[in-house]
Amino acid sequence: MFAIASVSFALFAGVVADLYDRRKVMIISNIVWGLLILAFIPTKENFSLLLVVTLLTQAADEFFNPAQSCSMPKIVGKKNLLLANSVYYTAVYGASFVGCFSAGVMLRFLGYSSVFLVAAVLVFVGALFSAALPSINRSENVSLRKLFSIVKTRLREQVNLLIRNRAVATSLVVMALFSSVPTAAGGVAPGFVEQALKIDSRDLSFVGVLPLAVGLLTGLVVLNRYGKGWRVWKSVLGFGAALLLLAATPNLRIFLANHVNVPQTFDKFPFFSLTVAVLVFFLGIFASTFAIFMITNLQRITPHKNLGRTFGTLGMLSAILTSFWVISFGAMADLFGPTVPVVLVGISAVMASFLIKYKGMIKWGV
Repeated sequence: MFAIASVSFALFAGVVADLYDRRKVMIISNIVWGLLILAFIPTKENFSLLLVVTLLTQAADEFFNPAQSCSMPKIVGKKNLLLANSVYYTAVYGASFVGCFSAGVMLRFLGYSSVFLVAAVLVFVGALFSAALPSINRSENVSLRKLFSIVKTRLREQVNLLIRNRAVATSLVVMALFSSVPTAAGGVAPGFVEQALKIDSRDLSFVGVLPLAVGLLTGLVVLNRYGKGWRVWKSVLGFGAALLLLAATPNLRIFLANHVNVPQTFDKFPFFSLTVAVLVFFLGIFASTFAIFMITNLQRITPHKNLGRTFGTLGMLSAILTSFWVISFGAMADLFGPTVPVVLVGISAVMASFLIKYKGMIKWGV
């Protein structure tokens, strides 16, 4: 449902972000999103309705994301974009981690409805904060009746931009690939942890999720302090190297975990588990530094009137590629083992880092 919503609505939402006041788009999408979240409570026993609500919830989110991403350059200016994005994604990653942890606690002790009630209230509060922003991008005088006819014209303009401006097109494709591949690789993570690392997959939170979250936040702190001197190829190279080392850790298990062949809880062999957690921690650092650099670069090199459509295109491409990689990685994991997708992603990242550094694959905005 997430993928269908992204593919179906992302481009249209991007056009809306370019046509109307982005502040109003954020406010309305937040309110709609909050109301839809509340719909999960009465529909919990009806699977078909749950799918419909999920689809609509993600569709509302598709309108918020490009409007938010396009607003940043207008609010802070291009000079402060890297710092602003770092601060923003520090809040996003931190809130996601706290939210995922809190949701499990609330679900266990307060019941099913509590999670959605709290989520809806927080999103409504988000709408109030959005209302405090200045007007962003004056709304064009376009009625809803004319909107759908204008969408075709604006999408044709976007295709022409991507054909003419290779810098934007390349950055867009690279960002879509980078956001989709790790998401899809996460689908084989439980199998990799249990079959290759011999750690009980139920302990993935301790050796995977927690170190990754801390790494993501640490990467943002690094950018805040040393962002100007950092180079994005280092992030890609580090990400690929960390994945390859992670794929090689089953060999370390022989020495650090006493030849374990049956999945065990992570505390049974602490030194090996710590090694895995450290590698995942560095994955988080390199992933966050790369993502922030690429998002900032896309905001800088894309003409402002095309920003909404560009981020809408990014959302659609990411959804399509994620679906493709999920199926591909799942098939590879079943046929050849879950280590194979991890190795392939690692090798691809290392090769991409050299293309970025020596071949100028990506043009950077000033």
